[in-house]
Amino acid sequence: MTYRHAVELFAYLCKKYSLDPLKDGVILAHSEAHRKGLASNHGDVEHMWTRFGLSMNGFRQDIKNAITSGVTAASILSQVKTNISYLLKVTASALNYRGGPGVGYKINGQIRKNEVYTIVDEKNGWGKLKSGASWINLKYVKKV
Repeated sequence: MTYRHAVELFAYLCKKYSLDPLKDGVILAHSEAHRKGLASNHGDVEHMWTRFGLSMNGFRQDIKNAITSGVTAASILSQVKTNISYLLKVTASALNYRGGPGVGYKINGQIRKNEVYTIVDEKNGWGKLKSGASWINLKYVKKV
C-alpha cells in the first residue's frame, strides 16, 4: 500500500509540474543522485524493494502508468486521513462557535473561559469541535 501511495503522489507531482518520470534525473534514488554528485550515498529503498521484485526503473514506469491512467490530486487526497485530535482550553472570556471555519459563518453559540474541548480538524486557523457541528477560532485557546 505504501508503494502505491508513493506512486500516486509522484504521479500527481509529475503531472502538476509537467515532468516526465522516465526522463533522466527527474526521479532519483539516493544512490543514483550520489553518482551524479547531488546527494550523499546512504540507504535507499532499493535494498528492500529487490526482495519484492521492485526497482527504481519499475517505480518510474509505474508513475508514468499512473499519470496516463488519470491520477488526480483529489484521488490522492481522498486517501489521506488527518489524524488531528487534541484538547484545548478557552483563554477568552467568551468565544463564539460557528457553523464553519471563519467569521462569515453563523454564530451557533458561545463557550466560556477555561472550558476544555477536543479539536478534530483544523482549517485556516480554525478548529473543528469533536461534536462536529461547530468551529472555533484557535487564537483564543491553548492546548492542554
